[in-house]
Amino acid sequence: MLLVFTGIVMRWVAVDTGLAVLLACTLWVAHEMHGFQRAVDAYNADYVSRHLQWRRDETIAELIDSPATGEPARVFARRFLEGERVLLADGRLP
Repeated sequence: MLLVFTGIVMRWVAVDTGLAVLLACTLWVAHEMHGFQRAVDAYNADYVSRHLQWRRDETIAELIDSPATGEPARVFARRFLEGERVLLADGRLP
């Protein structure tokens, strides 16, 4: 882009050609930004759909009761439920 501007100033590139390159670059950047935003939106939607299950007390209770759950996760989930869904600092139980 800077080279095209320099070419226009030095009269190596015609003004109409420079404006066409400017328009093409603008469209390309807008297209790339749109694709990036779609990817970010898809990631956020996937994240929300995967973590909505954590909003139900029943799901967290199932996690606590599962034999596959490690002890640190079990303690964390139990404290989370007992603390009325508020994260408590270590050593403070309700």
